[in-house]
Amino acid sequence: MIKKIVKFDFMSVCLVLSLGWFWSTVVMADEGGSEPYKGQYEELDFELGTADPDKIEVLEFFWYGCGHCYEFEKPLSVWLQNKPADVEFISIPAVFADDHPWALLAKAYYVAEALGRLDEFHLIIFQAIHNKNQHDLLKEESAIKDFFVTHGVSQKDLANAYRSFHVFTQVPYAKEMTDRYNINSVPSLFVNGRYRLTGEGGHEQMLKVLDFLIEKEREHINLPRD
Repeated sequence: MIKKIVKFDFMSVCLVLSLGWFWSTVVMADEGGSEPYKGQYEELDFELGTADPDKIEVLEFFWYGCGHCYEFEKPLSVWLQNKPADVEFISIPAVFADDHPWALLAKAYYVAEALGRLDEFHLIIFQAIHNKNQHDLLKEESAIKDFFVTHGVSQKDLANAYRSFHVFTQVPYAKEMTDRYNINSVPSLFVNGRYRLTGEGGHEQMLKVLDFLIEKEREHINLPRD
């Protein structure tokens, strides 16, 4: 991605990336079989591994400035309310470089987490950008800090969160994972380091494919059903 920031329409970045679903390190799943979701997911050429072998890991990569990610948030939140106990769901804000605009909002995500208020702030950051047109949050850290203060975070707590070990380590982690999974579009979902959903058919369909792949992976690793 770009190293030097130039002026461009932040709101169109997600759409541009959404058109680039091709990933050279994956192959289409079951190209000749009777696959019920053929073309709606891809099997990776090699497994990327997961943190907990006793869980089925689902990774979501997103960006707060992405309209598709915002639209996906509502059906995803409903799905999470009924998430199987053997599934570990992890959201990761995509980061392409330390000086990339997306890094600012990735830091905001982990600041909210450090404050212990991620569940509260996750949706309202999306809403501020997409419903209230607070586009300064996409490119100005001062606007992000003002946003937290406006929503009841003290200057002291905010400063401590920004300087916290959690934020210091998690933003580079998000960058590393963005590189490792070769992210070129958001939202992107991965199942157990083995499958990538293509997003074909819309968000509701994407969640049906997710359920299918979770069951497929459950059978593969012989995990008991809930």
